[in-house]
Amino acid sequence: MARRTRFKNLTASGQIAAGGITIEGFFVNSTSSGTMILYHGIAAANTGNPYSAAEITPASVGFYELAGADFTAGAYVALGPTSSSMDVTFLIRERD
Repeated sequence: MARRTRFKNLTASGQIAAGGITIEGFFVNSTSSGTMILYHGIAAANTGNPYSAAEITPASVGFYELAGADFTAGAYVALGPTSSSMDVTFLIRERD
């Protein structure tokens, strides 16, 4: 199975990737008390299926390892709340 690594940068809630992927981690480029929740699936409609049991609150700019979080049906992230902001880049490994 061939693997490719790519990056996805988001500054608002949105789809990280479609299909089977592994998220190795994410780099917080900037944050203003921002939080995030990762979900299995490719759209906001999938927010009933969280990957993380609680909001992730990065304390500062830097890299956060997820140790190969596996998403079989794509991944979506909800960034918030709306009174804060976050610029985050995900390290994604795709599979054939």
